[in-house]
Amino acid sequence: MKVEWSTLLRLPQTYGLLAGTLIGYGCLIGWVGPRPLVWLGGGGIATAMMGSWVVHFRPSAHRVDASNLLVPEIFGQQMATIEANLTKPSANTDEWQQTRQAAFA
Repeated sequence: MKVEWSTLLRLPQTYGLLAGTLIGYGCLIGWVGPRPLVWLGGGGIATAMMGSWVVHFRPSAHRVDASNLLVPEIFGQQMATIEANLTKPSANTDEWQQTRQAAFA
C-alpha cells in the first residue's frame, strides 16, 4: 500500500483532521474517564478515522480517459493516429515533422 505522502502532508485538512481527532480523543477520555475500554475504543476510532483519510491518497489504477492529451502516452497515440492519416506526401509534410519534433521535445 503505497501512499502519496507528499500530497497528504501538504494539505491543511490533514492537520485539521489530526488535531480534531486528538482533541476529540482527549475529550472522550476526560469525559468518560481513563478506563481501558475508553482508551482502546477511542484509540480504535481515531486510528480508523486517520486510516480512512490516508487510504484516499493511494495512487489509483483507474481507467485513463482517452481524450486527456495531458497524459504523454495518450498524446503520443493521438499524434500517431494523425500521422497515419497523412498518407500522401505534400508540402505540409515538412511542417508536420517540425510540429511533431517540437511537441515531443
